[in-house]
Amino acid sequence: MEYIKLISSFLTPIVVFVLGLLFLRKIEGIKQKISKDSEFNSKWASCFFDACNDFLKKGERYMALLSQLQSLENKNDEVGTNYQKELTKLNPEIQECELKIRRYVNFAPKNGGRVDKLAIEIQSYLSEMIRKGGNFDALFVKLKDFSNNAKLAHAEMLNLNYAKQDTPADTEKP
Repeated sequence: MEYIKLISSFLTPIVVFVLGLLFLRKIEGIKQKISKDSEFNSKWASCFFDACNDFLKKGERYMALLSQLQSLENKNDEVGTNYQKELTKLNPEIQECELKIRRYVNFAPKNGGRVDKLAIEIQSYLSEMIRKGGNFDALFVKLKDFSNNAKLAHAEMLNLNYAKQDTPADTEKP
């Protein structure tokens, strides 16, 4: 009986130590997986942010050129022709940004669809402004809505939870 007590008192700390090590290894494995998943989400969210930012910059350049072109007396002079060439060059660049956004929004299933839809609407509206003219104020509302929804999609990609806060300005129609 004494031997059993002696052996159990000797083995108990060893068993606890081994179980502790196994438990720590499992926890470290879980931490590494979470870290890799977080890094993956962070990278894609960063690419999404860059694509949205590029889309907005190119859209702003497009609007500036269009505004300048509309104010010219002779749209076919050298300046007007240069503006038209740059607008033509921006069309596929804006479409490329929209396609990038479409690829990234898959990682934001709740909010991403609205961002993609708005990117398509903005791109279409810019093209329509060339053909028929249009209202810059309506475009600004679309851009603001795009930015707000992109923020929500970006937060979703990073697993941040902030609720959409509608303000009267968000719901106004131009």
